[in-house]
Amino acid sequence: MTEYLERLTPGSPGHELLGFLLAGSWVVPRSRQVPRAVAKQLEQLVLNKKDRKFVAVPRNSIEQILASQDFRDFSRRVRQRIQSQISVTIFDARECADRL
Repeated sequence: MTEYLERLTPGSPGHELLGFLLAGSWVVPRSRQVPRAVAKQLEQLVLNKKDRKFVAVPRNSIEQILASQDFRDFSRRVRQRIQSQISVTIFDARECADRL
């Protein structure tokens, strides 16, 4: 969560939205620590080391859902494998906008 807060400009729409979601308990911070077996799967599926945490965090959530527009690191094939092997469903973020 701190990564988002560090990168978003205070007062920007993204910063304000994140603050609103945190204050209303809409977003609950989760650990990015996963069992070693899951970490190994992530290493094989997600080549970009920095992006692995974006799958690890929802893995530790109740819904196990990630919304992402990153099709370079999370291609359709990678998304399918992540869902079948790690139980995290990755939706296209543009499809999720109507659900907010």
